[in-house]
Amino acid sequence: MLVVINGTSFATNAATLLELVEERGHNPSSIATALNGKFVTAVQRHKEILRQGDAIEIVTARQGG
Repeated sequence: MLVVINGTSFATNAATLLELVEERGHNPSSIATALNGKFVTAVQRHKEILRQGDAIEIVTARQGG
């Protein structure tokens, strides 16, 4: 299926948001996620079923000054 991650289309076999995060190589505990504009906590990602065309935002923390 195709989903949009941070504005770019990607094909995925992931069934849930957690699977997608892991598939993309992110550490689930060091990112923030949103699905179709709604913030999804780390503990809820396994419950969020992905559908064709979903818009996902994955944000990583950055350090610097």
